[in-house]
Amino acid sequence: MNEREFWRLIGRAHRDRRRHATARDELRRRCRLSDSRETLTHLGRLLEELPMTELIRFHQHIERLHRQAYRWPMWTAFGLALAGADRAAVRDGICWLILSGRRRFRQVLAEPDALGSHQVEAAEVADAAELATIAARILMPDSGPGTGGPAGLFELDCYEEPPPDDGLPENFEALRRRFPRLAARHLPSGADAPDGPLVILPAQWCPDLDQTGVPR
Repeated sequence: MNEREFWRLIGRAHRDRRRHATARDELRRRCRLSDSRETLTHLGRLLEELPMTELIRFHQHIERLHRQAYRWPMWTAFGLALAGADRAAVRDGICWLILSGRRRFRQVLAEPDALGSHQVEAAEVADAAELATIAARILMPDSGPGTGGPAGLFELDCYEEPPPDDGLPENFEALRRRFPRLAARHLPSGADAPDGPLVILPAQWCPDLDQTGVPR
């Protein structure tokens, strides 16, 4: 499976969701199905038809795309869009971007502030998280990631360390200049600071600081 075939699968899952959406509107409302969850359902059906080697390659593409996108500006962008993001939220956000299709992923990868041009809903982002483990669940349904079984090999380990690029804007004004679209959409005009931390760091990364970067 090459990258073009990978994105073709994602696109086909989107088309399947849209094709079934009208007939299933009432069921979607009753079951509170998100677009992310329904797209993943269609994607899972497509992946179940693939041989093991293709499933492994599919996951390798997922891992590679996460490594490309896992940068401080992307984390900050999701922090703005979601009113704060920890590691899990940025991982789920990148899953949501991938699930949204190649065009949106590439657009936001090139300029994270482009996320401000899209509606980012916390529920949609959270439901997209299953993309990270979908291949493992199909290959080894009884041994999911985190259980100690072989599916743990499919976990995304890039999030164990801080992003490899330089850090974040040094102050609030620099943040507004770096992310004008996101700031205009998600920050109150005239505010001197966000209501809470945008980038929520794991305690083990900075034992002398709290999650907002303030000395303990």
